[in-house]
Amino acid sequence: MASAPQITYKVVDNNLLTRSLTGHESILVKGHSFAGAEMSVYSPDGTAIKTGTARIRNGDKTVYGYQGSFPGITDNVFTFSVADEFGNVGTAKYTAPMVDYEDPTCVLSNNRPDGSGNMTVSCSGTWFNDTFGQVTNIHNSLTVSYRYVELGQDISYATWNDMTVYTSGNAYSASADLSGLDYQKAYFFEVVARDLLSQGRDTSQGVTGAPVFHWSNDDVTFEVPVTFNKGINGVQYSEWTPHLYGEEYYVYDSREGWAFKIGNIATVGFYIKAQYFSYTLSPIVIYGCPYYPTQASAGGGMCSGAVVSEGKTFQCFVAENSQDYGDKVITTRVQDCDRPTQTELRTYASGCFSPFHTGVLTISGTITYLT
Repeated sequence: MASAPQITYKVVDNNLLTRSLTGHESILVKGHSFAGAEMSVYSPDGTAIKTGTARIRNGDKTVYGYQGSFPGITDNVFTFSVADEFGNVGTAKYTAPMVDYEDPTCVLSNNRPDGSGNMTVSCSGTWFNDTFGQVTNIHNSLTVSYRYVELGQDISYATWNDMTVYTSGNAYSASADLSGLDYQKAYFFEVVARDLLSQGRDTSQGVTGAPVFHWSNDDVTFEVPVTFNKGINGVQYSEWTPHLYGEEYYVYDSREGWAFKIGNIATVGFYIKAQYFSYTLSPIVIYGCPYYPTQASAGGGMCSGAVVSEGKTFQCFVAENSQDYGDKVITTRVQDCDRPTQTELRTYASGCFSPFHTGVLTISGTITYLT
């Protein structure tokens, strides 16, 4: 009886930022490493290997072939398998060293200015208060900042100000004292907690020292926008961080994600602006979507700077569970353009790629789908 095929393997982190923090390509960082896995196979008895049976599995994603990519990895166990012509299956399992990193969180406190216009802005959350491994021994650091404007103004032009941070293990609190506010005016506040790898943020609209609401026998009047933190009859709101396929070649300028869910209907939105540094084109694929789509659904948006195949143009974004890229991903579709005659319009799942070297990609969109 023939012996099962023998497998050798290798798993490396292709995210240049996380590699610079850990100091070694074989150490992964939870949630941020772009793991590349590959295997080599040989048969001790010289029997033929059935190439089509080769697969690599990590978590709930399976890649077919001798190599695969696993972005935003959260599971450090890899399983490799392949069969020969007689059905003998060779397997290998590898547990990669992984830093148990968690993104920082940030929750803004419900503080308001007093009658003299004084206010303490404060927030709290959690962060990864540890090193990224013994190779570099780089200890994570945390800064917390705030900015604000009068309600209705553009906060993107406001100046960030650092807050005083107090840490206790993986928890933190931060505060800053303000003066000169008008307690009768409403303000928009934004706070962000940044570490060496990621960030968490929170906002509060309508911060004012005036009465929040008042009532009479006939009505109840709210003087500020109303936010229901516990949802309205099952409404769930969350923010998420989108990740691009091949992100080790991107430098992000901005990336935001938001989502809300009512019952089994979810709507997700995203905005990404990033510069690409590679001569190899990568497909436009977004990871990190918070809700599982039970069926593929399309949504509109913008895809500026992307390279598309000849004779095609960008059509839409699609939330789906992809055999090639994994579950809960957002992919692109392209369609024919400049057709010389009246023909059927066709849609293609492949054909939208990263910019040319040093090009800037700007994409945004919204998609509603069943979960």
